Amino acid sequence: MAKGIHRLPNNCKNLPAGMHGDGGNLWLQCTARDGAVMRSWIFRFKLPGGKARAMGLGSLNDLPLADAREQARLLRLKLKDGIDPIEERDRSKSARIAAARQGRTFEECAKGFMDAKGEHWTAQHFRRWKQSLKDYAYPTLGALNVEDINVDLVEAALRPIWTSNTKTASDLRGRIENILDWATVKKYRTGDNPARWKGCLEYLFVAREKVTKVEPHASLAYADMPAFYSKLDADGTAAGLALQLLILSGVRTIDVREAKIADFDLEAGMWTIPELSKVKHEHKVPLSPAAVSVVKVALRHKARNPDFMADSEYLFPNQRNGGPMATNSMLNKTRALGYSSDVMDNHGLRSTFSTWGNNETQFESRLIDMAIGHKIGDAVERAYNRADYLAKRLALMTAWASFLTGKNAPADNVTAFPLKSA
Repeated sequence: MAKGIHRLPNNCKNLPAGMHGDGGNLWLQCTARDGAVMRSWIFRFKLPGGKARAMGLGSLNDLPLADAREQARLLRLKLKDGIDPIEERDRSKSARIAAARQGRTFEECAKGFMDAKGEHWTAQHFRRWKQSLKDYAYPTLGALNVEDINVDLVEAALRPIWTSNTKTASDLRGRIENILDWATVKKYRTGDNPARWKGCLEYLFVAREKVTKVEPHASLAYADMPAFYSKLDADGTAAGLALQLLILSGVRTIDVREAKIADFDLEAGMWTIPELSKVKHEHKVPLSPAAVSVVKVALRHKARNPDFMADSEYLFPNQRNGGPMATNSMLNKTRALGYSSDVMDNHGLRSTFSTWGNNETQFESRLIDMAIGHKIGDAVERAYNRADYLAKRLALMTAWASFLTGKNAPADNVTAFPLKSA
């Protein structure tokens, strides 16, 4: 064989289109394409009793002639031992993939995905992911290798809550899909995603919007708000004070529950929420004199009552662990004061404020939306108009506090601004 090898010239880059043999099973395949010639190495062989086969070794650009000849020599040694080099390569690849997947459970992949993406999420969003996976996905999928998860298993995780808790189930489906996509990219699994909706789970489940209609939050008529606020004023509990701050500020319940003492500058009358829920940016809340008074009362209440964890960083701490106030504390207070779920819920208080502002004042609607933390305008407009309108929003919130308490604010606390046209 020695006389029948190394036939190609040292400079193979000038060879024309066609197959050029170097001997010893090694060939250079030159293919004309779009005015250029692509050159790649082919190892041709045939084992006794088998079919002729061809194994690609790579491009001439990546594998010089000398290296290609060395690879061909090693492959000829395998042929002498009766080894099919293509089958050996495929087995090695499968073994590497299997080794990479070993021990990669769904729960491990979920944590990997959240570690990769979670730094860009709000704290609330991160908690919701963790809790929904823990409650509904891990019991069925958590300990399973992601490669073994199929449509039946995903259905088993979602079916128990699809009609009873459709929003959570729909969110969970999307989270499972994201985790399995991440696992596929990381080569921990292969194949189609069994949690995808289109062309898969849409045939097993009724669409979310057909299961439950989206109902607006029940909101108290603004004419009844002064009476409700008066009951809170007389209540004096931490939950009652939290509700007062919720009403006076227009923010979401979670923002009040997780309010930290360090976020308040009472001398400046400002509450800075570092990461507004649902919106990934800081939100400043100008505090009316009434709101400042509520925060001061809450601080005194907290300081003198050990049951409310006086050393906690939270303005309204949980009595059990010093963390944020329990999720249902404010809701339970509204129920205790005689307001049922069909009359009002805490989130609906924002709607009450918005309706009052638009019906009873001449403040701009955009200003009212900004006060409750809604995004104003499209991305381009927000990029150019970065005004926070704090002074105007203070005037709005002071007028709201005056309406609730029946007390006119001191003149030096309110700045007059041009009102919108009728």
